[in-house]
Amino acid sequence: MRAYFRLCGELGGELVSQVDLHDERTRPLERPLRIGLLLDSLTVDAWVTDVIDFILSHDRLELGLVVLDGRERPAREPQSLWERLRSNHALYYRLMAIDERRAAANGWLHEELDLSECLYDVSQRTVVPHQQGGRLRLDERDVDGIRDEALDILLSFGFDGLIGEILQAATYGVWKYRHSDTDDYRGECPGFWEVYENNPVSGITLEVVDNSPGGGRVLSKTYVRTHPTSPMINLARQQETGTILFRRAVEELLRKVPSPQEFLETFPLTSKPYEKAPCRKPTTPQMLKFGGRAMLRSLVGKLTGKSRPAQWSIGIWPHDTSSLNGKPIEDIDWYEPRSDHFIADPCAIESDGRLHLFVEEYVYEKERAHISVMEYDRETGFTDPQKILGLDCHLSFPYVFEDEGTYYMIPEQLESGQVVLYRCEEFPDRWTQHCVLLDDFYGADTVIFRQDGLYWMFTTNGRAGNWDSNLHLMYSTKLCGPYTPHPQTPVSITLYGSRMAGRIHQLNGRLIRPGQNCVEKYGGSLVLHEILCLTPDRYEERVIGEVRPNPTDPFGDALHTIAMLPTQTVVDGLRYL
Repeated sequence: MRAYFRLCGELGGELVSQVDLHDERTRPLERPLRIGLLLDSLTVDAWVTDVIDFILSHDRLELGLVVLDGRERPAREPQSLWERLRSNHALYYRLMAIDERRAAANGWLHEELDLSECLYDVSQRTVVPHQQGGRLRLDERDVDGIRDEALDILLSFGFDGLIGEILQAATYGVWKYRHSDTDDYRGECPGFWEVYENNPVSGITLEVVDNSPGGGRVLSKTYVRTHPTSPMINLARQQETGTILFRRAVEELLRKVPSPQEFLETFPLTSKPYEKAPCRKPTTPQMLKFGGRAMLRSLVGKLTGKSRPAQWSIGIWPHDTSSLNGKPIEDIDWYEPRSDHFIADPCAIESDGRLHLFVEEYVYEKERAHISVMEYDRETGFTDPQKILGLDCHLSFPYVFEDEGTYYMIPEQLESGQVVLYRCEEFPDRWTQHCVLLDDFYGADTVIFRQDGLYWMFTTNGRAGNWDSNLHLMYSTKLCGPYTPHPQTPVSITLYGSRMAGRIHQLNGRLIRPGQNCVEKYGGSLVLHEILCLTPDRYEERVIGEVRPNPTDPFGDALHTIAMLPTQTVVDGLRYL
């Protein structure tokens, strides 16, 4: 949290770059990047296989070597009750075992997979590192043998505390994951201490390992919202979300192909020195404190109403967005929904002098939503929602747009594993499926718009550990595709504004992309970005403002969708029943 907040500005005020990965010194790479793996064994956590699958399936990457840790590890003898109590960590182990079962019951099953079959034709080398003051060092002969493989990257999923010449055995060094924000947390028990300290965000870091006491320089970093009570679910989210960091760093490397010196000078991010004591396993008193805090959070939730059903609605603000000037929106005309449903995700279309509002209509009894349409008039107010599309899966975020005289809609139907385009047969209430835009992609909050002869798709991968920090960009010459992933995708991996919050808007000659601020909670505020560059090989945007919910409004607890019109603005808001 402390290192997270970097970006905030008023509309038209200070502009901050979000994505700027272009470098005029780029040059093509005439061969695949050779990747080596450092593994403790061929049995790994399931999230590791996502990274390895990416390497094996990429036409510009080559898996050249697997280095295995050959040290003998004697089986740990079970401790007696007295030994566990004397260690002062007995309560930690007990509660984490319970929490792991809880995580599995919620779909976060910890799995270990055997890589023997998928790596059978990859050259393997077994080494025996030596302990040196709590660090690991390889023999010179082993380092020379690894160096002879002409690797570009050594990706480490083991060998904790590695130092020495091995760190220079690959062109771009040894890369390693840390499941924490390394500015604030280093050491044991990843995923736990953020929950313990009630930190709203938990970091994931990809580092280039060096010989410094801190262990490395940050290559890439992203965040997930911290689970309020479960360290095991929190860690699982961190692991699953973090796999995207390697993909993003490698794609940047393939675009720029820097020399080793240029790589070390330009790729690592600026990080503050780590000044805290390393995190250790929590003691019994700390675990008692942790349990008390968890119960207190539950009680506070009940007292503040957060445990009551959440109800969203939509509202009309009779001004255009340029009038905000960084202030909360006031005097919104809200639709009053019935107690058995809520309305959210408005997409506004003005046609024949009438304002049509396409919305998600969620029915509490059915525990899912369909797509409905409403109308709004300043004199008569809102009409009641009319159902226009329902499926066997949950539907939301109905993105409606016009192309060559025809209206189309892309609702979020994440549960189907597809992004589907619907065609309007009779506006606004008759729709039929037109085509599948993406198959086997769990697209959330998908937006398409046309610019410079291309169709640009912004979407979030809802299958990832965190939906809110992986904005994918794709493009096509035709509306129905096929869509090509942008080389910089995901183009944004921050919780502060990555996930789409409505259509791309033209505002005073600028392209404005609204995003959701999900740092502290889902729907914390809206972040407005100006798109500075949009080409098939480069994407750049910058934050230009933030729209915050007004806590004095009837639906002022959250805000996560916006539709900007020439004379009015449509938003949604949250209250608790």
